[in-house]
Amino acid sequence: NKVVPFDEFKEFKTKLPCGLLPVLELDDNGQYLDQSNAILRYVGKIGGLYPEDPLLALQVDEVIYTVLEA
Repeated sequence: NKVVPFDEFKEFKTKLPCGLLPVLELDDNGQYLDQSNAILRYVGKIGGLYPEDPLLALQVDEVIYTVLEA
């Protein structure tokens, strides 16, 4: 977890895909990934927590989007 101070954000922003936070920085290549839901899905998949079955994956996505829209 890294906090970017306001005075450093302008320079840091140029490294970001969409110029927005939050981002996930990959350890293996330093690539920045953005979009919270995409990050959640990625972490869930590499951690074995996101289902491969399309129907179960849809149900997980329903919960994520329900929480975000609440």
